[in-house]
Amino acid sequence: MPQRKLCFFENQHFIDEFELDLLEDELDDVEEINSPKANNDPIALYFKEVANHRLLTREEEEALGRSIELAEKEIIKTSLSFPTQVIKFYNLLLQHYKEKILDKLFKDTEDIIKKDQEFENWFGALKEELDKLYCLQTTKKTIKEYKLTEDQESIIEKILDLIYIVRPTMFLLDELTCEIRDFAKRYKAPDQQRKLSKLDTKAKEFFGVSADIVLESANFIENRFLEIKKAKEKFAKSNLRLIIAIAKKYSPHRSLLPDLIQEGNIGLLKAIEKFDYRRGFKFSTYATWWIRQSITKYLAENTRTIRIPVHIIETIYKISKIVSTKFYQEYGTDPTIEDLARITGMSVEKLAQIFKYMKHPISLESNINNDEDTRLLELIENGNSTRPDQYTFNNEISEKVKILLSTLSSREEKVIRLRFGIGEKKPYTLEEVGQKFGVSKERIRQIESMALRKLKHPKRLKMLKNLLYYGT
Repeated sequence: MPQRKLCFFENQHFIDEFELDLLEDELDDVEEINSPKANNDPIALYFKEVANHRLLTREEEEALGRSIELAEKEIIKTSLSFPTQVIKFYNLLLQHYKEKILDKLFKDTEDIIKKDQEFENWFGALKEELDKLYCLQTTKKTIKEYKLTEDQESIIEKILDLIYIVRPTMFLLDELTCEIRDFAKRYKAPDQQRKLSKLDTKAKEFFGVSADIVLESANFIENRFLEIKKAKEKFAKSNLRLIIAIAKKYSPHRSLLPDLIQEGNIGLLKAIEKFDYRRGFKFSTYATWWIRQSITKYLAENTRTIRIPVHIIETIYKISKIVSTKFYQEYGTDPTIEDLARITGMSVEKLAQIFKYMKHPISLESNINNDEDTRLLELIENGNSTRPDQYTFNNEISEKVKILLSTLSSREEKVIRLRFGIGEKKPYTLEEVGQKFGVSKERIRQIESMALRKLKHPKRLKMLKNLLYYGT
């Protein structure tokens, strides 16, 4: 078996080709399909349905990608036949495309000012072509000249070349064509058939062409959207088994599997929207990252009492499921933390921190050794509670102090209790005690001094001697 370097922490948009081969080998390993329970188990029935769809070859993926791109270009090209849509297209690009173009064209440029200047140059070239197109369209003498001229065709091709540095989003295509499609829907409505002349007038006012031409363009655009939808559905259906294979690796128990598959489906749809066949890699290679990202995000947010960041969940999975397994197969033993550090390129300290994350919390209500009468909570010391011996001592000394203070006069006892906070919420100052008794603070000081002299008498101190010795 050829040796290969394990590298799990590079660009996460692309997974290891060897790992993908292992995943694809597992796509046929769906035990539930032929299980006797398959007719009653919803999950098994879903597996059985998914098994009917095979993975696409690289050539088939490229063909689908080309068909989607061609349909998108035809939608844009048809929309730009109308001067009103040329203006709207410009505004849409200005509003929604700047960040994407900056990231795509100038990702290696750290100077923000330079980035903005480069964008202005790119957008200036695009605006120039759009201006040319708009001028050619608005200088037509008659509506019969609606068909695109060779000059307009050439300009639109240049515009498409500039635009397809970054693939247009479905949002942009929907926004660009919404007026044309909405007009066609109103045109087809039964109650509007008697108002064709009025609709034709509106079409000429808004689009500059007759209603028939708008309807023809709308039908063409709708057909292209339908082609895109069918191609994306084929992408999705052909990779449903890939979702199952990945979800099963992340699912700790069967009951969680449907949720993980659903999250994987969301990731797959995102991958379809962002896939670019021109970059030369398989769609399944690209989609695997999006599926995993969606699943691990769900696990991080829903399966643990204490939330763990998504990237930590992904790292934990790779260490426990991939690195450890491959190391054991090659060396016949589990890897040490130093081995993992060498393979992954991570520091020992960082791996040690990740291992702490891998520990699952245990409920304090858990039984000890299957003993239903003993819970873990009962074996943990409560740092806020008083020890039994300390509790007994406190009660005894409280009783002795009570007896000792009872040997004083009622006024002296009250003053001592207030001044030292015995049986009170807090100690009081001389002035505060004086206010309670309606006398000066000097008089309270005299009463306190007299009471303390009495308490220091040997006969009274003897009552506390043993307790004070015990307390030390």
